[in-house]
Amino acid sequence: QDVEALADQIVGVLARYTGAQLGALSFAADEREGLRRVGQYALPRGAAERGAAASGLTLQALRDGELKVVADVPADYVPVSSALGGAPPRYLVLVAAHADGVPTAVLELGLLHRPSQPDLELLRSVAPQLPAALAETIDR
Repeated sequence: QDVEALADQIVGVLARYTGAQLGALSFAADEREGLRRVGQYALPRGAAERGAAASGLTLQALRDGELKVVADVPADYVPVSSALGGAPPRYLVLVAAHADGVPTAVLELGLLHRPSQPDLELLRSVAPQLPAALAETIDR
């Protein structure tokens, strides 16, 4: 299984569990490469492509190395969309993950509802496992 397939599975499982409508997982395989999106869940066309370099809140979450919840997402944000229409998520959750004390991955979820405390705790507990799983897939 390649890193993109694994990342898509990880984001999909966590999005479904938390009730998130959108998701992305960015990973820095090494310092030269930088943080790039490797996985996604339900992102509409027009969203940054897989492999795009991280910026903005994603990069800041990596630098801060902690979980962030953003409320009141701007109206022009990447929409939650279906054949019936679309709307921006109301909340974003960004979770940095560390490998050997160095932040190397960020999981992002977009939700139409406020994330629950149990869901945030789950994301905090899962995050430390992400870099090793992704790196092991790359090393194969």
